[in-house]
Amino acid sequence: MFGFNAFRMAGGWRLPGAIVLAVSLAMLGFVAPARAGNDVVYVSANKNASIKVAKGKPKTIMTSAAFYQIVIGDPEIANVNPLTDKSFYVLGNNLGTTGIALFDQNKQLVGTIDIEVTLDTDQLASTIRASVPDAKIKVGSANGRVVLSGEADDAVAADKASKIASRFSGNEEVINSVNISSSQQVQLNVRFVEINRQAGQDLGAKYGANFAYGIGNRHVVLNPDGGDVPTAGTGEIIGSLLSNGLSIDIAIKALEERGLARRLAEPNLIARSGQTASFLAGGEFPIPVSEDNGKISVTYKKYGVGLDFTPTVLKDG
Repeated sequence: MFGFNAFRMAGGWRLPGAIVLAVSLAMLGFVAPARAGNDVVYVSANKNASIKVAKGKPKTIMTSAAFYQIVIGDPEIANVNPLTDKSFYVLGNNLGTTGIALFDQNKQLVGTIDIEVTLDTDQLASTIRASVPDAKIKVGSANGRVVLSGEADDAVAADKASKIASRFSGNEEVINSVNISSSQQVQLNVRFVEINRQAGQDLGAKYGANFAYGIGNRHVVLNPDGGDVPTAGTGEIIGSLLSNGLSIDIAIKALEERGLARRLAEPNLIARSGQTASFLAGGEFPIPVSEDNGKISVTYKKYGVGLDFTPTVLKDG
């Protein structure tokens, strides 16, 4: 007979005290299953077999040994229906994993089969190939979640495939393990500088700069011969000087000569396309936090100036 609604314990499979649906094999006529080469499962009492089923799609499974009773661990994940003493079909209900136990007429374990209900990864793989034809991206699954692997020419192609997979899987997490085929490393030379607020006016006077910049609805002109004193941030002033062709190192050196600037750090950040490199010119300090149980825990807060750098290199470089 065929029993349902079992669950797996540490010591093996056990039927709960719930109603068990039973069907005698003797009452079943022989039904020739739709056989596919990769649907034959070799069962053993000493080793679990495993199969994958697309959600909402039935799959016929043939076993290497005859069985008399079949028990499904979680019918919310998948349903099983017997066809013959060596075949049954599985219908995936929800994403996740469950198990099947097969028994003979003497209640001896014939074998166990792990079932993973996944999304239709074949359809997803076809969609990704059509959208990113040059990429060698593989689509798989792990515990009901979509897994992307393989290689893409650039981060744009990998991100496009990831977005397609996310739309396809809905609320389920997508594991993106796609590698970028070329190194595509980008180096960013960074200067962390502490600058006096009046540095912009002095620097403009030294180099005869005459430029305009916007502050909200205001428009201020910095002219060494005029009287306007900029009230914008120094970063805007330096940016305006750089846009006029002034080298960043010359600008910083000019400010340092007047004692208006001090270099804090000069890191060189290197990151691969699509990956993030970070730097913090500062540190962390501990803050005691009182918890509900009266205990004191410590959390760390960052201070200083930080930078996160995520380059994106296109296929043509």
